[in-house]
Amino acid sequence: MRAITMLVLSNFHLSYRVKIAFFFNFIFPILIAFAYFQIFARGLPLSVARLMGPLVVLTIMTHALLLAGMRSAEMRERDMFRQYHLTPVSALQLVVSDMILGYLTFLPVVVTEFGIARGVYRMPFNGSYPEILFLCSLGYMTLAALGLLLSSIVNTMQEASVVTQLLFFILIFLSGATMPLDDLPSPLQRIAIFTPPTLIIVPLQGMILRGESLVLHLPEMFALSLSFFTAVTITILVFRWDKDERVSRRNRIQASLALVPLLIVGLIFNFGPRSQHWIPAAKNVVEPALPNSR
Repeated sequence: MRAITMLVLSNFHLSYRVKIAFFFNFIFPILIAFAYFQIFARGLPLSVARLMGPLVVLTIMTHALLLAGMRSAEMRERDMFRQYHLTPVSALQLVVSDMILGYLTFLPVVVTEFGIARGVYRMPFNGSYPEILFLCSLGYMTLAALGLLLSSIVNTMQEASVVTQLLFFILIFLSGATMPLDDLPSPLQRIAIFTPPTLIIVPLQGMILRGESLVLHLPEMFALSLSFFTAVTITILVFRWDKDERVSRRNRIQASLALVPLLIVGLIFNFGPRSQHWIPAAKNVVEPALPNSR
């Protein structure tokens, strides 16, 4: 635990030794929040509530995929992992410390976004803050683990940048972060159910707009949790200390196992007994009226 703490502090110092990093990690996402609320929601409390879920999911994807995944790829490209390999630090400690660092960067942003929505725009709210925090934390950890896994199965930082950004933009449109899910064609709506951001945004909107309990979304929590543990485990197994070490086909096959929980839950939600409830909930994620706010 002491090694992980020291790694987090060391990487935090390295990340913020350039002042522009603070701007892009914290100030810029807050400016995006104001743009969402003022331009797209027109400052209306109910519209702000309907956009809160998409904004949070966009923040999660940005910090988990673009920042956490690319940070790991950059460290490998600079041969920093080789230096750690000469110390008692393990791959597990490096992976966990990187995720904790990213989470500590992400958490103040999402808390501030809720503070702006509630304090400035008077967003009506019917959920439970602890449950929403748990959901956001689990969602971040799952996507960060997948981002780290993705950066581990590409050979160069350039490959990581291309693949990560391509995945990021695909998930933006499939998750409902940029457009309502019910605006997508029916085949894409069904594909969206297989993606982690959709498994985050649907429960999140239900909790914010309708005051739903997290207990109603245990299958989504199970899928995200299992994907998280699978992705972390495989990331440690395929971890490369040397930037010159090439990724094997076996490594990429192992990495694909992290998608199995998402595949299983996606099939259940599409064709199982809950499909008649979950698919309409996913499609109409921004439509339902709010009950009495508090």
